[in-house]
Amino acid sequence: MNLSEQNSVTSAVEPLPLGWWRQTCYVLAVGFVFFFFSERLFWTVFGVDATLPELIITWLAYSAVAYLFLSICWSFRVSGFAAIFLSGALFGWLLEGGIAPTLYGTEASAPFPLSLIWTSVAWHATLTVWLGWHRLGVALREGRGWEVAGLSLFFGVFWGMWGMYPWQETPPIETTEDVFLFHAVLMTLLVAVSYLSINRLQRLRHFQPGPLGILMALAIWGVFWLQYAIALGLIVPVILGSVLLAVMIPLWRTRNSRSMEPVLAAHRQRTRWLPYALLLFMLPTTATITYVVGVNTGLTQFPISYIVLGLSTAMGLILLLIAYVKVCLMTTQTIPANTQTTTAPSGVRNKSL
Repeated sequence: MNLSEQNSVTSAVEPLPLGWWRQTCYVLAVGFVFFFFSERLFWTVFGVDATLPELIITWLAYSAVAYLFLSICWSFRVSGFAAIFLSGALFGWLLEGGIAPTLYGTEASAPFPLSLIWTSVAWHATLTVWLGWHRLGVALREGRGWEVAGLSLFFGVFWGMWGMYPWQETPPIETTEDVFLFHAVLMTLLVAVSYLSINRLQRLRHFQPGPLGILMALAIWGVFWLQYAIALGLIVPVILGSVLLAVMIPLWRTRNSRSMEPVLAAHRQRTRWLPYALLLFMLPTTATITYVVGVNTGLTQFPISYIVLGLSTAMGLILLLIAYVKVCLMTTQTIPANTQTTTAPSGVRNKSL
């Protein structure tokens, strides 16, 4: 067999799924990315009740929902903005309708039906999944420094501005600049390590859910959900089941689409270190500078939370409608089951690493 024939054979080998240990690390890393954007950006600093065990439990809860989210992405061959955003909405509803009860209008600031969008779609689907996990993750993986810099600036300014809303709480939570900086640097370092782990683990292999993993993730999620179902009654399964079904039906139609590479496919990209350095420097620096300027210019009295709530809810609803229509209009192309669609780089053999 000559070199060209050997390359042709090896390029047709489909990358293997991650082994159980690598898959566990992968899910925990994705869970931390979700935990970072959904929790640490939201609360801005460690509160007095944010003990290490509580933070770890919250991270593990996010990881359980992350496993369910990744299972949806794998099962439906999710790819492209529309399908990823709808999957992000599912993640938000599973989180706010299971790990927390806010989906059912339990918070005065987001009564039902506003609670269907804020924070599930406005924050989790838009910021956490679409921009944070997907766009920033892909930019880091592919070494797109300008995109990493732009997203770091965006999230940094947003983080610094949103960090001033606790000053208007009762009682006010006035965080000093050095505490804000410490939290921003520490969390950015940990999330950068998570991105690096995700991209390196996904380089030659891909996530694939298993029955045991799904059962464990559902059990962890179900412990929280069952408490709210007992406390709030029939409204819990009705609301959550309705929104999940409304999105999973159009996603189901796209499961045989081969128009784009699935978001969980092995990407075969080598690590480039400059984008990670940009993230580590720009995100906490921009966030802290924004926060310091805001505190010293009196922006802590500005109704930031209401403005962010209004704008993000409107934007989230618009993006959700666009994504829903695009997925519903998407044509699927079914290919034979024995056709290989995902290729590995030359030299990668179909055996355990």
